[in-house]
Amino acid sequence: MKWGRSGIGDGEFDHPGDIIIDETKKTIYVTDIGNSRIQKFDYQGNFLMKCGSEGNEDGQFNRRAGMALDPNDKIIYVADTKNDRIQKFDMNGNFLSKWGISEKLREADRNCNRRVKSKSLVNNYNRRRDCNQRVRTILGRISI
Repeated sequence: MKWGRSGIGDGEFDHPGDIIIDETKKTIYVTDIGNSRIQKFDYQGNFLMKCGSEGNEDGQFNRRAGMALDPNDKIIYVADTKNDRIQKFDMNGNFLSKWGISEKLREADRNCNRRVKSKSLVNNYNRRRDCNQRVRTILGRISI
């Protein structure tokens, strides 16, 4: 059996990725990479629901890379790669929580990378070491 076609509508895909199967509910979840979402189908391929969109807010994705199902707790975990986080959803696609790198830490690392531009390997090493220490200090002060 096959279902779906290229597109942006319900049941359509732009680069389908991971598939997970919930045998207890007889449903199939498919990541739709190009449309930054997850779609849910029954075993016959009928579209049931979708969740997600492109972005960096809760429930949004920026290049999601993987997905896992915990059928006991009825939870879906999604690796949201470019947002440097894992997002947690219920089986109906409702956002529950997230964890991963914070925006403060990401910005500190970006600032460090901008400053490390010397042609001297020793200077680059010392500047990167100093930046890494600042990032670790920020990490120690914030909750991720």
